[in-house]
Amino acid sequence: MRAHLALLVLLYAVGISACGSSHAVKQIEQRTTVLTTAPVELLTRFLDEFYSGRAYSNLTSVFDQYTDWPDFGPGDSIKIAKDQRLRLVTETDETAEIEVQFKVVGEESNLKIEIHESEEIQLYRLQKHGRDWKIQEPIHIPYVSISGEVDRLRKIIERASERIAKRDFTIDSPKEFFESLIADAQACIGVLESHR
Repeated sequence: MRAHLALLVLLYAVGISACGSSHAVKQIEQRTTVLTTAPVELLTRFLDEFYSGRAYSNLTSVFDQYTDWPDFGPGDSIKIAKDQRLRLVTETDETAEIEVQFKVVGEESNLKIEIHESEEIQLYRLQKHGRDWKIQEPIHIPYVSISGEVDRLRKIIERASERIAKRDFTIDSPKEFFESLIADAQACIGVLESHR
């Protein structure tokens, strides 16, 4: 949001110095608001739902709100990044393409972290439906931040600890299962904390 505000201020300043006319500045501001605000802001909100880790509490709701994707499951791994940057590539009245660059840390699967630091660029395509924008593709779950993943792992530890405290075990989930969950989640947190 700050970057967007800085862009508007910069466009305003350039408009004043280049045009010297408040009418020309208003045209630049309107064009910026109409052409870049809606799809970039929608994609930013969508990515932030995942980057913060909030989306994992209700994936279906997040997908329905922001995308036109078909129903699908969350998969068996979570991709983790320590930074993301957006760049508007193209925009028309009906479509937009936005490039997202992720600074990748690695992946978590079954409470095991695989570190493979790199950068990944994804191109998001959005389409306008009436007054709303929706993400068309790519159809995959975005990255979560290290903090978002650490928070998710701490919730796993909390739930497993509650089950142990209540002695809430089954044949398929004995006490040792929850102790193993806690140990694996703590190990993942240790690895992630070293990559902040």
